[in-house]
This record gives sequence, structure tokens and C-alpha cells, in this order.
Amino acid sequence: MSTPGLTTAQEIFLQKQKEHAGLQALRESSALLLQRVEQLAEMSNIMADGGEGESLSRFQKQWNGHGEGV
Repeated sequence: MSTPGLTTAQEIFLQKQKEHAGLQALRESSALLLQRVEQLAEMSNIMADGGEGESLSRFQKQWNGHGEGV
């Protein structure tokens, strides 16, 4: 897979640049995935608790029209 006009060192350098870019993209997408999973876990905990505590009171305030921004 050699490119005309490039030395072996240059070919290796270009390959390593591509690998680095791929790893960076993987890190970014992994971070986004982790953030989404954490949000799902938080939502699941709220549902598992049956909306007890602060979550239920926030919901009731919004439902009754007394919540923030309502």
C-alpha cells in the first residue's frame, strides 16, 4: 500500500495520524455514549423509586401549575 513519492517513514507517519484521528473519534463517541447511559440510569432510578421524594414533588408542582417556568 505504498504511496509514490513517500518514504517509508512518511507512510508510517500518515498511518499513525489516521490511527490517532480514529482513536480521538472513538473517545468522543464513547464519552457521549457514557453520558447517555448515565442519563438513562438516572431516569431508571427515578422510575424505580416510583417518583418518591423530590421528583414527585417537582412533578406535582408542575402538574398543578406551580412549578418553575410554568
